[in-house]
Formats: sequence, C-alpha cells, structure tokens
Amino acid sequence: MDDLDPAVPTDDTEINVNDIAVANFGEDGSGDLPDNSDVYLPDTILDIDIGKIISFLHACENSHPRVKYKLGAKIKPGQEPGAGGFTEVDCSGFVRECVRRATNLGSRFPDGSVVQHEWVRKHGFPIENVSSGSHRDGAVRIAFLPPNKSKKRVGHVAFIHDGKTIESHGGVGPDSRPWDGRGWQANTNVYLLRPAHFESEESVLEIARSHREALEWLDENAALLENSPLSFRSISERAIALIVYFEVTDRSTYERKYERPIWPGEKSGVTIGIGYDVGYTTIAQLRTDWKGLIPDQMIKEIEKGVGVKGKTAQALAKELGSKVSIPWSAADTVFRKRDIPRWTSLVESALPNTKDLSADSMGALVSLAYNRGASFSSPNDRYREMRAIRSHMVTRQFSLIPGEILSMKRLWPNNKGLRHRRDLEAKLFQDGLKDFEVTSSSRGTQKAMADVGALIREVMHALTESPQQLKDGRKFFFPNGIGEIDVQLDIGGSSAFSVHVDVKGAEAPSNNTEKPIETD
Repeated sequence: MDDLDPAVPTDDTEINVNDIAVANFGEDGSGDLPDNSDVYLPDTILDIDIGKIISFLHACENSHPRVKYKLGAKIKPGQEPGAGGFTEVDCSGFVRECVRRATNLGSRFPDGSVVQHEWVRKHGFPIENVSSGSHRDGAVRIAFLPPNKSKKRVGHVAFIHDGKTIESHGGVGPDSRPWDGRGWQANTNVYLLRPAHFESEESVLEIARSHREALEWLDENAALLENSPLSFRSISERAIALIVYFEVTDRSTYERKYERPIWPGEKSGVTIGIGYDVGYTTIAQLRTDWKGLIPDQMIKEIEKGVGVKGKTAQALAKELGSKVSIPWSAADTVFRKRDIPRWTSLVESALPNTKDLSADSMGALVSLAYNRGASFSSPNDRYREMRAIRSHMVTRQFSLIPGEILSMKRLWPNNKGLRHRRDLEAKLFQDGLKDFEVTSSSRGTQKAMADVGALIREVMHALTESPQQLKDGRKFFFPNGIGEIDVQLDIGGSSAFSVHVDVKGAEAPSNNTEKPIETD
C-alpha cells in the first residue's frame, strides 16, 4: 500500500474515475449535504457510541467472507457483513455506516469523504493537531485526508480512538492501525467528535426534561388548558422536530425508552407518549385525546394518573409500566393533532399578532410555551423576557424576540439542555423572519393563494374529527404561516360554516370572498 494513498487499491488495476467520484462525493448524489443536515448537536459534541463502532469493525473482520476494501463500494440500509449482505466497502461508506449504527443521526450523515469533511466542518467540531490522534484518552476523533493531498486524488476518512484508527483502507478493508502522525496521517485534518469525559446527549436531555416549567404554570392555569380549543394553525415541521427532540429525542429512542409510562421528575405526573403529562389533564380530555388510538382498558389504567403529581406519580408510573405501552403511531398522532394544536391555541390567546408570524417563528413560541408555559404576562422577574416578548408582539418588533429568548439562558447556568433549547428556538424564530421577508414578494403571494385549498381541507378534516366544535359559534383565525393570507372560519349552530379568505397585497376584484361549505 502506498503510505500516501491509504484509500487506493493496492493492485495494479486501473482506477475508475467514477469510483473516485463516488468515494469522494458519495453515491448517486447522496453526498450532497442533506436538507436536514442542520441537526441538533449540543455544543458540537457527537454522542457516538464507540463500543458499537468497534463491534461493527469486528463483525466486518470476522465475517465470511471477510469484508474487503473496494473503491466506490457502499453499504445499503439493513445490510450486515458477509455473504448475503455486503462484502466490500470503501472508507466513507464504512464511516457512514458506523455513524448510522452508533449515533441517532441515521441517514442525516452524508456519504463521500469530501462531503463528510464539509459536514463536520459546517457543524463546528473542534479541529485538533495531528498528534492528538496518538492520545489514549478515550476521546473519539475523525481524520480526513483531502484528495489534493493524495497522489491519485482519492480522499480518505478514518475514526481515531485511543491511539488507533478505525477505518476501511486499500488492500485490507475494515481495519485498525496505530496512529503515529506520519505518512498520510501527517496530511490529514483531525477533528474532535466526542471528548474523553462528557455528558451524553441523552443525559443532557434527561436533565432538561425534568425541568418543565410549564407544569408550574399549568398548576395555576389548569382551566385554560382544559378549555382551550384546538387551533387550526399549523407550525413548521422544524418546530415539531425541535419539541420532539427535547421530549423523547426521536422515534428510535422513544421505542427504546418511552413506550411505557415514565416519571420525568420534580412536579411531573405520569407521562406517556411525547411529553403527555397525565397529572395535568382531566379524565374527559384523556379519553378524547386517546380514544381509538390505544385500547379502552389501557385508557382506564392511565386514568389512575389523572391529577397525580410529584413523588406520588413516580411509584404509579412504575406500576402502570406493566399495563401500558403506547406505540409511536399513537403518540405521534396525539402530539400532532391534540397537544400541539392545544398549545398553539394557548399562545394565540396569550399573544397578539401571531397571525403575522411564519410557521417557523410561531413554532418557536409554541416550543417555548410548551416548556415554560404561556407565561407571557407573569409579573415574576423570572419571566421578564416572556413579558418582553409580549410587548414586542404588541408593537410588531418581531426582530427583537430572538434576543429575548437567548437572554433567558441566564436562568439555567448549569442546565446545558435547556440552554441549547433556547438557542434552537431563537434560531428557528430568526429563520422564520427571513422566510417572511422572502415570501412577502408577489411570488410568495401566489404561493400563499395556492395554499388556500389545502388549508380549507385541513379545517374540514379537523371539524370531522371534532364535530362538537360546530356548536360553539367561535371564530378561528389560522393564517398559512407567512403573513400573506388570513382565513376566518365562522362556525354556526347548524351543519354549515363559512370560510372568509383575505389575500393581502393580491390584485383581485374583491379582498374578501365568501364560500359556504356544507358538512355532512
């Protein structure tokens, strides 16, 4: 093997230009940075399980046949080493599979050594000296050899742990070699993925989950949550993902840790699904939310937790653990169709001018309220930034709100998870303001008009699920999320309702059109 070309085959076979491109930039375009590559990495630390990587390396070394190196060879989802699975893999394909198996990133980590290098650099992981790779300190590092440092223009990537590489290299395949910083190693860029001593991502999130300030607010405002209608306003998928992340991390983590009731701590009650606290609900609300999604007998068991909070709920959660198991599909449905619309409604009631916010910005405020309560009018000094947000909403000084969210970090000097949540909420709100600027153009207006039909269908679906709302005669306002359209729904006491659509800035014969829609 040429010591300056670790990712090049050792035989005299002519290297295919396409294989070089795949090794450097990924297979079938998968090397492009994914749209969702802006993932949540607390303080640029990757919670990577080095034990799983080492186990995968050993599986490749001991498979039949042994996995070998091949430039441009990749691993398909679900494949295992050996006959019937995969028998060849290049360096970036091996590293990508290690990340998939040892982190919660899944397919969000790209393919191709060059693109992987860009991903690591983009997310701000600390760059270190080449000599750091020889340290036996338990840290996990990653090294990239740029193609321009290789005689045959083939880049390379390898993990480093306790003074050794974990890699797939030319002439061998998946392997581990000493890191001495010489030869090809001297030309690499080394980054720290996980320091020697750190709190795992899950431990950081567990601490954050035990401090849900919204529960204190709910203690004093239980009737508001109970009587709050479900909003028709949608928040963005980014906002949904953010809240899910801080409640249960992701689906795989949920299915491993949260399918059965838990007690997060402090003032929490028995908690099921995605942050659904039974201690702060009513029997009627519990039945309405979960009816048809889980067995009636299971709902009856969960009813034992209604109103039970604090330490008493800890023992009850353990007792219910043998009787209650909430599948992801049910948890996700209740979260999206009941919890989020309920909290969105609370934010709409607490703050003026929410209809002028984008789906991202509105979602950031819903996440904030979900965690701290809709405490935008609380006189306590602890909530001064929340009061300031309300003032900025009154004056429509939306650009000042991200700063208020960041200022709240003063409250949790020792809670990394909550500080990170505020960072992400502030960024999400700010990104939403950028979206608003773009979509306030005529092109945005056309897009908004095209969304009206989908919006009305969403209303129809919601009313079908909750026909009792037809009786109360309320008016609902649910903009499409970019400030271009206001839609007012007038619900009468009969089976008919009217939808009024106001398209701002559009050239139309009339600013308002009324279309009665008959329901079954």
